[in-house]
Amino acid sequence: MGAVEGFSGSMLQVTSFVDRVLYYREGFRRGCLHGGLDYGEVMMEKNTRLLKVARMAFPIGIVATTVGCIHELWKQKMKLSDPSAAAVFNFEDRYAQAVLISGLACILELLAEPLYILSQNLFLLKLRLISEVVATFMRCMTAYILIKNLNMETAVVFPLSQAMYAACLLFAYWFYFFSCHVSKLRCILPCRLQDWMDYDRKLWQTCVMFTGQSLKELVVQKGQELVPFSSSYLDDYGIVDRLGSLVVRLIFRPFEESNRLKFAEMASGRSPQMVLSMRTLLAQCLKINCLAGLMIIAFGPGYSYTLLRMAYKEKHCDDTTQLLLILYWFYVISLAFNGTLEAFLQSIADDSQLKMLNDFSLFCSVVYVLIKVLLIGYAGAIGLIVSDAIHMLLRISYFVAFIRRFFQNSCTISMHQVLPSGWWVLLFSGAATIISDMMILNKESEKTYWQTLPLHLGIGASCFFLSCAVIYTRERVLINKFIKVHRHAD
Repeated sequence: MGAVEGFSGSMLQVTSFVDRVLYYREGFRRGCLHGGLDYGEVMMEKNTRLLKVARMAFPIGIVATTVGCIHELWKQKMKLSDPSAAAVFNFEDRYAQAVLISGLACILELLAEPLYILSQNLFLLKLRLISEVVATFMRCMTAYILIKNLNMETAVVFPLSQAMYAACLLFAYWFYFFSCHVSKLRCILPCRLQDWMDYDRKLWQTCVMFTGQSLKELVVQKGQELVPFSSSYLDDYGIVDRLGSLVVRLIFRPFEESNRLKFAEMASGRSPQMVLSMRTLLAQCLKINCLAGLMIIAFGPGYSYTLLRMAYKEKHCDDTTQLLLILYWFYVISLAFNGTLEAFLQSIADDSQLKMLNDFSLFCSVVYVLIKVLLIGYAGAIGLIVSDAIHMLLRISYFVAFIRRFFQNSCTISMHQVLPSGWWVLLFSGAATIISDMMILNKESEKTYWQTLPLHLGIGASCFFLSCAVIYTRERVLINKFIKVHRHAD
């Protein structure tokens, strides 16, 4: 949050604040998934064991939120001893309002965290997908209404929209489990201290180990704030990052999380047949990720201007922002591969290998900061995306090397196995949509834009359905098998 006045910059910094405060919870999610699968347990006992560890994320998060809010206020010289501190509690200062509302949003998300972890281990994909989509929609609608109808300042709008997002998640998870699994909620927030201390020590240690990795990455992220770059770079990058991350959250994040659980299930047994099955599943998941990534690369560049125009009207439709968004579409596929490969590695690795992964992640993050410093000076906002891509490629290289050793080079996965059949139709579709964007879509005036937009969208829709038909015909077995393997248990 802070000094950036553009609304995309405000949006990016609000998200950055929430992510930093709640960064540790990723350790609980991965730790409970890695150490929480014991198929010898009765289902109710397993769920109770998980919740007794997952609930620890709430008190830790309260401390992290409090420290984060105080730190943000301290950075702006708004200490409690300062006379202006009264404005913080009277809600007269916009920045103080934004910080406190963001803190409230963090607390709301923390209240839903134990049930999120439980839904993750119960493979409730439908619940998580619906709640995420609805919460994201409500966040967007809240921001739109507050900006368009109430003319509220952006410094407060996006914390409020984030609070709406968190409240929707909280309601969705508590309503679902309260209506379907009432008995599982008794141990989430116990009243007695001795009940808080009753938890699985081994599972707790696994969560601590993964949390340590998250905190190391957070320290490096905090170091990135020392990298000097102008607010215009942050504003441009914020526009692109929010649009791109929405695609990642809605498309690739469900894949990654479902893959993580399926890998963890299969990793419980290490027979030769199981290893071969894991290799087959990994190849299928990578091919699905490659297919989704290539679809985005094929249709993203041709409709980057249209997407920016729909989201921000003419305010942020300049050539620089359009180029940034096009580059981001190419960067997205590296995010997809990184998520699936990391999920596989964390599922099969033992404690010593996970510690090595933690150290390598810290090394990659340090290199990432250094590359970012170098590239921002030469390429501005483009350097931010390029440095992000280099960071992902470093991580992917490590994951690939580890997986090759795991399979002992006898049944490694080739590029041919990852590339979906019929990918060439995506090249045709990408070329057609780019030509349509350059030659058919008239961007000179408002009137000509809306006159030519239907034809441009029609060409894209035709290419999309053609691509889907060709690829589904050639990959029908894979797609049907993937849907069957990842069928939810709601």
